[in-house]
Amino acid sequence: MQELFSPLVSSAVSSGIGPAGRLLKKLGTKKYDEFIVKYTNAFEGHLSWADDRTKTVKNMIYRDQSALLKDCYVSGTFRHREHACTDDRLLEVVKSGNKIVLSGTAGSGKTIFMKWAVQELISSVLHHQTIPLFVDIKEINEADLQTNFAAFLYRTTVDSNSELTLNQFMLGFQEGLLTVFIDAVDEIPPRLREGTIRSIQYLGRNHKNVGVVVSTRPDERLELASEFSTFHTEPLSLSQSIEVVQKIEFHDGTKKNLIRAMENGLYERHESFLSNPLLVTIMLLTYNQWADVPIKITNYFKLAYEALYQRHDATKSFTREKHANLEIDEFRSIFSHFCYKSYINSIREFSDDELNTLIRSSINYFLKESSDSGRKISASAVANDCIESTCLLQRDGLLNVFSHRSFQEYFTARFCCDYNGKNASEIFETALSRGYTENVFPMMHEIDVALVESRFVSPYIAGLIRELRNMTKEDDGVYEFLSKYISEMDVDFKKGSLTRVSYPQESPLRILNTLSRVYPSMQTEELVFGSYVDPFKTWKSDLYERDENKEVWDRIQKIAKKNNGAFEIRGSHARGWLQNTDLREMIVGFSQKLQEFQKQLRASEKARVSVRDDLLKPL
Repeated sequence: MQELFSPLVSSAVSSGIGPAGRLLKKLGTKKYDEFIVKYTNAFEGHLSWADDRTKTVKNMIYRDQSALLKDCYVSGTFRHREHACTDDRLLEVVKSGNKIVLSGTAGSGKTIFMKWAVQELISSVLHHQTIPLFVDIKEINEADLQTNFAAFLYRTTVDSNSELTLNQFMLGFQEGLLTVFIDAVDEIPPRLREGTIRSIQYLGRNHKNVGVVVSTRPDERLELASEFSTFHTEPLSLSQSIEVVQKIEFHDGTKKNLIRAMENGLYERHESFLSNPLLVTIMLLTYNQWADVPIKITNYFKLAYEALYQRHDATKSFTREKHANLEIDEFRSIFSHFCYKSYINSIREFSDDELNTLIRSSINYFLKESSDSGRKISASAVANDCIESTCLLQRDGLLNVFSHRSFQEYFTARFCCDYNGKNASEIFETALSRGYTENVFPMMHEIDVALVESRFVSPYIAGLIRELRNMTKEDDGVYEFLSKYISEMDVDFKKGSLTRVSYPQESPLRILNTLSRVYPSMQTEELVFGSYVDPFKTWKSDLYERDENKEVWDRIQKIAKKNNGAFEIRGSHARGWLQNTDLREMIVGFSQKLQEFQKQLRASEKARVSVRDDLLKPL
């Protein structure tokens, strides 16, 4: 990849414009040329890897090989506030050193844009003088969160045999010689996500010349960060959806039929489905069998699974034999368990050994559940069916990955709804604790709303109401609430307002935030703090009026002053004075809102019971 960086030598940047030009002015020609050789050599391995990762795409259509990105990329549209922009314009914004959050729902084209942008930068270093870093954020660990995020970038992108030091890396980084692409932050394990988001925010705040793009499913923690501008993926227009179909290598007759139907009103009737690249692809896959588009997204994935499992080879007109010879419902049961176990453990890629081990566990579960323990099913055969026969998984180098993360979510939702064990509530809760951006709960609710409400939502809300009632009665209840429900709160003492809340992994507020995907009244900030006006001004006066708390208040003021008026409250901070605030009233209000929601759930269940009772009445 060395030829990519020839534009960075001093003769090419003598004008002093751009990141390399600024660095040339700072170091002088001789030192600059020595530095730039070492600097560019340090990223040869990463650029070669990034080029390989971004120049091709895979999906469930391409069974045995990847497709070149340039052959199937469709230009997208993005929205920032009220303004729309093209992908070319968005890339120009990034090259100017801006910090961008690219937010979009599942399958909306975030990753494919990130790949396209990296390819564009690799091929045009002469014009922008920056080196693109395509960061595998899944490599981040707890130790990385204890250091500067730039140090993580250094560890994961600089060649191991390079002589480039961290200080030298930072010199070019500060001048904007690097542009950072961080894809799929929402796929980070929940235990690391909060810390990673804070680190990314710190990176944006302290390195003004560095262009940064972070892609994620909708997540307010990133979207509201003052250091970043948020761009949302826009739905595909009819012409863009048609272009997606045209560029997929598939049976020409099916493509023509689907395009004709889209032009004749199918797109207009089902725009919410056919304006999403992933769902357009699934529609093409299923169109021969089912020309009608289902209303529910879960039925869409159900049809996609059935088409994948029973599909005919699009180019050879034969039905591909299955390795494990399982019935379609048997394979679904095994794969659903596999998806649930990998999902709750935040695993989305597997070595061959890991894949076989997890599938073997899923086979054992299936055989015990079906009381057929004497039957032999090969784990390697099922693994081959996952990859070759159905394309639900695909090869990515030496690893196996989901063809799309949404399939893992759909089959996890199916597993939860099919599960009949005594610990069903725990099974549900574990799946739902992954976070607001996940689609498992909305899918579960679509599949079987009565089951989900009666077996999980209603009992869970009732348990929270009992817990909160006890907290308001206990002397130490406020501290207990903060310790269990809230890990950190950022307070702007200048405005007397709450600026950010984060929750421990086990916090019930995480579950409630997930429920808000279906029940908007469960949105946690509004649910807990919505009617609590300027609470921190009250806390401030409470502290000031109590002599015994003046030492605590002085400490808070010093911390706030150092952090531009912000103070991070944790459960361990100022335990005594928290008991004397009206935070207890806030907990009571929170409980009352949950009770109102509980009444709605009970009314729905009562209506369902009435309908069921009618089944036994004579005609």
